[in-house]
Amino acid sequence: MAKIAVATQQTAWECKWSRPGFRLAGIQEPLQPESVWVCVRTGQRRKLSEHTCDHCPYWEVDEFRKN
Repeated sequence: MAKIAVATQQTAWECKWSRPGFRLAGIQEPLQPESVWVCVRTGQRRKLSEHTCDHCPYWEVDEFRKN
């Protein structure tokens, strides 16, 4: 009998706590004021890296953006 493992990825764009970061056109990445995505769960904007959401215990699906 075959077994199937399903890996789900928690991404910033599907989390109810994430927002797009403030970005400036024509500015290099290291000089940008925020990352592409930020987390607002604690009330303060926190930069998110590409893998920050992977194992976050507070990650929640954003039903509004999902549909």
